[in-house]
Amino acid sequence: MKAILFDLDNTLFATQECNVYLRSRAGREVVCDLIRQDRLNVTPLDTRLLGFINRLDEENDVDIFIISDSPKDYCLTILNKFGITVSNDNVLGAMHKPCVEEEVEDIFSDYEKVLVVGDTPKDIYFAHRLKAVSVFLTCLTDYDIDYSVENSMPTAVANSYVELVGIINNFLKDELAFEIPYFKPHFKTVDANTASIIDITEENIGFAMNYIPELDDIVDEGDKFTWFKIHRSIKPAKILSYSDLDLKKKVSFYNNNGRISEGVAFRDVAWFARLSFVKWLEDKNISGKVYLVAAPSSVPRECNKSLPMEMLVRWWVKWLPYISDGKFQVLNGSYVERFWPTTPAHMSKGRREIRPHFHTLGVFDNVNPYDADTSAIIIIDDVVTSGTQMKAVASLLQGTGMVPQGVPIYGYALAKTTRASGSDDFTKLMEAFSKAEKSGG
Repeated sequence: MKAILFDLDNTLFATQECNVYLRSRAGREVVCDLIRQDRLNVTPLDTRLLGFINRLDEENDVDIFIISDSPKDYCLTILNKFGITVSNDNVLGAMHKPCVEEEVEDIFSDYEKVLVVGDTPKDIYFAHRLKAVSVFLTCLTDYDIDYSVENSMPTAVANSYVELVGIINNFLKDELAFEIPYFKPHFKTVDANTASIIDITEENIGFAMNYIPELDDIVDEGDKFTWFKIHRSIKPAKILSYSDLDLKKKVSFYNNNGRISEGVAFRDVAWFARLSFVKWLEDKNISGKVYLVAAPSSVPRECNKSLPMEMLVRWWVKWLPYISDGKFQVLNGSYVERFWPTTPAHMSKGRREIRPHFHTLGVFDNVNPYDADTSAIIIIDDVVTSGTQMKAVASLLQGTGMVPQGVPIYGYALAKTTRASGSDDFTKLMEAFSKAEKSGG
């Protein structure tokens, strides 16, 4: 028995007009009605595709699934609107690809062969995790095609509906097979079982803002503003290109009042946070040559349009000399990459562990160790809760010989997760963070 898994947005259908609604809870509550009322333009990749999927679904030796990061009711609304008859049970929404829940991955473990069709590197890495054949469909993608294909390494690339049908038919005839992609030769890595763990104590992790994940529990207006900066500026910045970030482009959201508004430009967040960072450096008596290391995303860089924390490091390296009074020299030391996706913090269950990160992190193979006269290395992240990722990056840098002997490693985040109640119960803190991340802005 075979299974074919189709992504929905920008794979089967052009749904760009829906994006602004899918980014917020208020928007997700109205988007289905807007689609049914034809107030949003949703069009199929090709009119012939609808009948093709239904015919595939009627075959006895193949199961068809729709698997999307968008909500299930939204997916069903579009499928029903265009007469696609895939079983409701086979429509899986809110998946957070490439790292879906383990029970979802288990669904496909019993199939003889699996094919994943999608328009982003996240779809391809999802296929890799399933050990499935993958097709990068370029027709509607808004990703850089050459860069995405070269780095995510799909089994096949389809540039049209006709090419897609041909690839699917080849898969059904057993003419396509999964080949294990191998990324580690490009990176310096450490042994996940034996690498020494470098601790970064709580007092050595600075931050610019306190972040309370539970919006409904926030009373203080300043804390609410921080929540919106996290969810409408910092977290969604990865959907913008580097040039968009540099030009201070903002991300739009649908609001409870029925209007669409924009978040703060991520560059503006970085601009104001630089002052808090410099004050923290002074408080910690950090001076001299300081390397800033952007904490990597939970997915390889090609899965997002940009790496905002790497962009922030570039900005700070450019801006800070004007306010440093010559006390320190900041350099870009962002040499760490996530070469394989890992489950993000908001999807993990329980306390995060450091060692699993070593299976997915590496230092670029062509970089030299930090200079011998380095006075400090600081890992820069967007939001810190437990500090696990910072400690993993620090341990990786130490274990790969990047850190000169005796050089201290610190952490700094734009925001630190806390609770409105003031409790420091870690489990409750992670639950609140997870709920906020999954619900979006």
